[in-house]
Amino acid sequence: MLQRASLFMAVVAIAALSYSGVSGLARHDGAVPSAVVTGPSQAELARAHPQAWDMHQAYDEFHKGPDWYGAFAVGGQEAFGAVSGYADAALAEADALALCADWAADCRVVATITPAEPQVAGLSGPQARELATLRSGREGGRALAVDARGHWGSAWGYPNRHDAGQAAMADCIAAQQPRRADTACRVVWALR
Repeated sequence: MLQRASLFMAVVAIAALSYSGVSGLARHDGAVPSAVVTGPSQAELARAHPQAWDMHQAYDEFHKGPDWYGAFAVGGQEAFGAVSGYADAALAEADALALCADWAADCRVVATITPAEPQVAGLSGPQARELATLRSGREGGRALAVDARGHWGSAWGYPNRHDAGQAAMADCIAAQQPRRADTACRVVWALR
């Protein structure tokens, strides 16, 4: 009887540790903390660029955007570039500047979005939630592939981790439209 109780306690301890490891990846209480947006208020941007209606609308959407890295760049002639939902701050700023530079040469980043809670091993929020789902709620060979711009792909139900990894890579590459050579997908987790 003592062996059964010890075995039961060991199984309970392992299950608790596994759950705490997975539950630490994504919040289960439904509360998502707001991201920190630095930069001018919407009213200040409107005063600085009074005729840029598209810019005002994009900046309003930027403030309501995802809780992961983002950047908003402005330039002369009412040019702007906005991105959000990235897993990397530097890439978000570079892409916002590149979008703005299509219309003006004097672009600069005026606002950024920073996650309110730390990232999980370099993953964005949606990527971390998918990893938690793969770890706890999927069968067979499972894998997650990501890039630094927030694109990701996942696969499950494969006979082994290698096949799942290949499928996750293909899914991530398909999400990268248009595809950019400077941000490659990589498998960050696989199991089976």
